Amino acid sequence: MTGRDLTSPNIAGHWGLAIAALLFAGVFLLRIVVQDPGEVITLLYALPIALVSAKRGMAWGLAAAALALGLFGVWDARWNEAAPNPLNYVTRGAAFFVLGGAAGVLADRLRTVATEATRFRELSTDLLCTVGFDGYFKSLNPAWEGTLGWTVEELRSQPIVEFIHPDDRERTNAEAARLTSADHTTLIFENRCRCKDGAYRTMLWDARSIPEEELIYAMARDVTESKRAQEKLRNSERFLDSVLENLPNMVFVKDAEELRFVRLNRAGEELVGKELVGKNDHDLFPKPEADALARKDREVLASGGVVDIPEEPIDTIENGSRILHTRKIAIRDERGEPQYLLGISVDITDRKLAGRATEAAQAEAERANQAKSEFLSRMSHELRTPLNAVIGFGQLLQLDATDPRQCESVDQILKAGRHLLELINEVLDISQIESGTMSISLEPVDLGRVLAEALSLIGPLADDAQVRLTSSPSERADLHVLADRQRLKQVLINLLSNAVKYNRRGGGVSVHCTEVAEGRTEVAVSDTGYGMSPEQLERLFEPFDRLGAEGTDVEGTGLGLSLSRRLMEAMGGAISVESDPGNGSTLRIQLNSAKEAGAAATARDNAPVAADGPSREGRTIVYMEDHLSSLDLVEHLLARLPDVRLIAAMQGKLGMDLVRHHHPDLILLDHHLPDLHARDVLEQLKRDPATAAIPVVVLSADATPAQFERLRAAGAAGYLTKPIDVEALLDMVRKS
Repeated sequence: MTGRDLTSPNIAGHWGLAIAALLFAGVFLLRIVVQDPGEVITLLYALPIALVSAKRGMAWGLAAAALALGLFGVWDARWNEAAPNPLNYVTRGAAFFVLGGAAGVLADRLRTVATEATRFRELSTDLLCTVGFDGYFKSLNPAWEGTLGWTVEELRSQPIVEFIHPDDRERTNAEAARLTSADHTTLIFENRCRCKDGAYRTMLWDARSIPEEELIYAMARDVTESKRAQEKLRNSERFLDSVLENLPNMVFVKDAEELRFVRLNRAGEELVGKELVGKNDHDLFPKPEADALARKDREVLASGGVVDIPEEPIDTIENGSRILHTRKIAIRDERGEPQYLLGISVDITDRKLAGRATEAAQAEAERANQAKSEFLSRMSHELRTPLNAVIGFGQLLQLDATDPRQCESVDQILKAGRHLLELINEVLDISQIESGTMSISLEPVDLGRVLAEALSLIGPLADDAQVRLTSSPSERADLHVLADRQRLKQVLINLLSNAVKYNRRGGGVSVHCTEVAEGRTEVAVSDTGYGMSPEQLERLFEPFDRLGAEGTDVEGTGLGLSLSRRLMEAMGGAISVESDPGNGSTLRIQLNSAKEAGAAATARDNAPVAADGPSREGRTIVYMEDHLSSLDLVEHLLARLPDVRLIAAMQGKLGMDLVRHHHPDLILLDHHLPDLHARDVLEQLKRDPATAAIPVVVLSADATPAQFERLRAAGAAGYLTKPIDVEALLDMVRKS
């Protein structure tokens, strides 16, 4: 806008004052010329007063009224010969002031309205405009330039359709035709307008045409970001719907007021097999069941968290009775009032059935394990009983044989019998480990002492094979491991025995003990034998696989290392092997290190072996046994003790009568009698005060530790396994 612009409000105001001044002067001169114009002069003064009020407002209007009244007074004082009439001054003054004040107030109000309208138009974030019927913008507010980047002059210079997206022009022209053809109102019309940078903004139009003015008054709102937000929301809703529909679990939503289903996903429809939306539990179930379900739902709505229902049985149309694990939670508004109830149900029917099947399978496995244990016990008894006769009578023959050829034959019998006994023992041990029935008692064990015992037992075997055993006592001093003492000794004997048996004549076996990282202690047994190939190493721990040694004169069962590995694993240890074909092998075992053995273990390790007690005269022994071979063996053994009288009974009840009658010094009791079990005999003996103190030694082919512990708990003083160790039995009889 330039300083010469006559439309400027300030310049227009100045011109108005100038015209008003000329009018005041003209009216005053007119009255001088025309001596008695009457009321015409009063009316003429109203013109400049109204003009000043309209241009400058009420204050200037009142000032103009005062000026007009003052000019009246000047004229009367100078040219009026008659006395002034006060009433005329009052009436004219009132008219002038009312005119100036009223016109000024009206003008001020109109200017305020116009200013507010202009300010609203200028400050509005909506895009306001007028468009001529010729298709050009006539006026635009500043929001257009801020939104599209075009100046007002640039927008007015081209038809409005040039700024419309090409794909939207046809619709826009059609809507413009409706607006220009008649008095028409457009509401919520959407198209895209081009920005100066080439981008497009989405506009939402409201418009009204005035045919008389050939103008369209329009308001456009930029909804680009809103559209993007709506699209993002729709994408999010589609994503959530996709997730919801593809979840494998049933998801449902109920309204909080009537507990009617308002949403159910595909998994729920497939599970239930019926349409639930719009229904509540009373539409689906009998009233008592529906009341219970509704009561639970109300409790969920009243609670503040997730309610878990571990098992919820339902009847479905297509899937029959199902068991659901359901979690429910109330969905609340911003005031914390519950609006919906959300539920997620997992069909756990198959899991429950699988659990029941697993329980049944576990029970069946336990029954099978029990049957296996009973089978092992029975087989142990059935196998050991004939071995008892073979080895027992063999030992008797060995004691009496004098002919070298007979001695050699007896040695072969005993060797074969002991080999078979070793095989039975190892098979039973492996079976017990696999079935979990082997008792492993872990405690701090003095490794040096156990290793010394194993070396002393293997010493004679090494001497016979001309193999040198070497071990440094200083290496194993003060080393303790967490193990079962007897089982550890069994493993060490097995490793040392193999190292000797599969060595060269004149070879050596060395044992080294070291503490390795992470609280572990290692024992390495190295030999100078023939070593093993990689293929043999892969089969080393397989049961019954002797790696070709079955064709040699080296005795063995092929079970020792397999059993040793299982024993090590049961004790939390490990076993490994290294071998150099042609130069020997090294087997290593590792166990968890332990602090120094406790007082009980130390006392047991240091306990001296009790010497045989002196024989007593006239000792009586009752032996309850139903196998004649075992009975004959014991009779032959005890015949060597002239001070012992043996009374035999092949039935438990008869044996009990003999015990009560003879009051023996010792009772030898077979585990399996035809009429009574050993536990029943022990129970009756311990219940009778007359027999409770008599020691009972059980002779049984069942070598399982669990059986031994059960009989010891029932009152047995000792337990000897068949085949009977002759020296052990004689020693026990001497001590009785």
